[in-house]
Amino acid sequence: MINGFYSHLRPFIVQIGTGGTGGYIVQHVAQMLGSLGREHVYVLADPDQIEKKNLKNQLFLEEEIGLPKAEVLAERYSQSFGLNLWSNTERYIESVEELMELFKVDYGSALHSPHYYLPILISAVDNNFSRQLFHDFYQSVPNLIYIDSGNESVEVPADWLTRPMNEWTVEEKETYANSGYSGQVVVGVKRDNKVLQEPVADMFPDILTDTDSVAPSALSCSQLSASEPQRIITNKFASLAVVNALQEILYEGTISHQITYFHARRGYMRSIERQEKDELLEELLK
Repeated sequence: MINGFYSHLRPFIVQIGTGGTGGYIVQHVAQMLGSLGREHVYVLADPDQIEKKNLKNQLFLEEEIGLPKAEVLAERYSQSFGLNLWSNTERYIESVEELMELFKVDYGSALHSPHYYLPILISAVDNNFSRQLFHDFYQSVPNLIYIDSGNESVEVPADWLTRPMNEWTVEEKETYANSGYSGQVVVGVKRDNKVLQEPVADMFPDILTDTDSVAPSALSCSQLSASEPQRIITNKFASLAVVNALQEILYEGTISHQITYFHARRGYMRSIERQEKDELLEELLK
């Protein structure tokens, strides 16, 4: 249990990613901030634009196709809940310096004002390039709560976009049916340059050794379109795990768990401390 993140601090939340999981996170966090009744800043960073395919599993309307996701969500929920919520849609955040800029306030940085602001980074990305960047950022700042959401993609054939499901093999259909339901949310905590809880890349070191993940800006439109799909129910479970951690931080001023595992198909969600991680993960993978 971590105490000391007092309720009088003003949350300064930067969220990277507003797609499948990210959009649901925004919906919940916006409502939470609206009911909290405390000064805050909420920034959504994502240059992705709404596409027709997004209408099936994300919180967008047909008339919003072509608009930036973050901009649409920021306008929608800032008006609905009267929030200090704004968007950054100029480019992908791909450097520590760009991420630092998102935490800027009039007189300096929220990262260096531990008695006034509570800086929180929410990661709703699907690539390890960004997670490696967020890890570097976490290492370089004195104060930060870093909440990372990660979930399994559905396993589909390489040509799934052009070959209809009725032409898939029995094995391909079975693999599809049994994948894409699990994930985890990790809460890293740093205060006054002291690590109180390790971030996601320390919990899952493979993130830092992944050399195959490339910067989002380096992907072509066809590569982005061909990415493996995610299940709506899994995205919703992931968003609820993020919000569960955040509500304890904002309302109770405490952090009682480091990692939350979930499995949407089993209706399973469990929050644990680090020392329980390996034992529980082995149980979930049986």
